Amino acid sequence: MNKLGLKYFSAWIFYSSFFVSLCAWALFRFFNPADNVFDQIIVFAASFILYNLLKLRGTKSEYLLQNADQIKWIKHHERSIYILILVAAIVGLYSWSQVNFEVKTNFVFAAVFLFAYILFRTFQSERYFPTQINAFFKIINVSIVWSLVILDSRGLDMQYFPAVLFLICGLMIPFEIKDMPYDKPFGVRTIPLLFSLPKTKDIGLAFMSLSLATFTTYNSTKQNFIWLITCFAGSVVIYLSSEKRGELYYLFAVDGVMCLPLLIATFINR
Repeated sequence: MNKLGLKYFSAWIFYSSFFVSLCAWALFRFFNPADNVFDQIIVFAASFILYNLLKLRGTKSEYLLQNADQIKWIKHHERSIYILILVAAIVGLYSWSQVNFEVKTNFVFAAVFLFAYILFRTFQSERYFPTQINAFFKIINVSIVWSLVILDSRGLDMQYFPAVLFLICGLMIPFEIKDMPYDKPFGVRTIPLLFSLPKTKDIGLAFMSLSLATFTTYNSTKQNFIWLITCFAGSVVIYLSSEKRGELYYLFAVDGVMCLPLLIATFINR
């Protein structure tokens, strides 16, 4: 494959949210190794649809269209993205029918939190709350949504909710750093713009420490080792983050941390 073909393939994998949805599936698979294939497809499809719908909102910002490579790519392929979303929805609905349209509590709560976040942003409710609360609200609310999608409410894995929540909160910190040049012109008061880059990284590292601490409460030595490596990798990508790094660093290295538990567990158990 020549360089042009590799670049085109990479753009579709990363910019279309295929890779991050695969990472969400991998984390789900780590916690639910015995789940049937239809549940796995539902998680992948839900992640793919939500990630892309949220990214499509960015195509309405002229500043992002001029400066963010992923948003520019999505805008250029907007029709294809909508087709992929439709395909994902059809496949997801078919898979849901194969599990007798079982209503999962975690998905219901995820929808509620997502709806609350959309209302909060649509009606500019942040005007009524302190700036620091608004900055953390986005990270925590979005992390709650993804944690609920990834974890299966039918089993005991909801005991891992705090660990997954803190992991995702930590992995959102690099994206807040990446978006600093886009947020600053609009006066958006995110964590890096409120505090400082070093303090923002410290907050991310604190999230990783909380994730590790809450995970090790319930698990075996092997699982604790896997989560330790995952949180260490997350801490490294947080520490190395900067607004000058390319988008593929965030779309591959940062999102890729979610794949590590499954990859390490597969390697250890083979």
